Amino acid sequence: MNKILISVLFLFMIACQSKSTETSQESSEPSVAIQEETPNFDWLIGQWERVNEEKGKNTFENWEKIKEGHYYGFGFTMRNGDTITQEKMTIIQSNEEWKLTVKVPEDTAAVDFDLSNLNDNEFTFVNKEIDFPNTIHYWKNGDQIQATVANSEFQIDFEFKRLN
Repeated sequence: MNKILISVLFLFMIACQSKSTETSQESSEPSVAIQEETPNFDWLIGQWERVNEEKGKNTFENWEKIKEGHYYGFGFTMRNGDTITQEKMTIIQSNEEWKLTVKVPEDTAAVDFDLSNLNDNEFTFVNKEIDFPNTIHYWKNGDQIQATVANSEFQIDFEFKRLN
């Protein structure tokens, strides 16, 4: 009787393990497909210093990944040890759409930009409702990142090196 009970338990464990492996494989396949389609902004993560800033100023951006689909950036410019500008930025996926939101202290509301272009190491967000900037474009260039903020008449270029 004990041998039969042990045999039944052994077969039951094998069956459960086999079913668990099938379920695991089934559930992992769709998530892989979703991950391949999910944009990855991880190349932004880190602390960056602007290398093409005007003399006497120092500009920095710090980016971190809060969780999947949510990045946070903080940028600021200093002159003589005093912070003269700052901005908080988020890149968030909501309802299958990506938004860049920028908030500066002197404005009461944040400004949203919609994703218009995305490649492996490059993205562009736009908001044609505002004067400047209505286009924000970032791209990776070797071990640096570059950015432009622009409208149809004016553009500001940024070049950042990674800080260690």
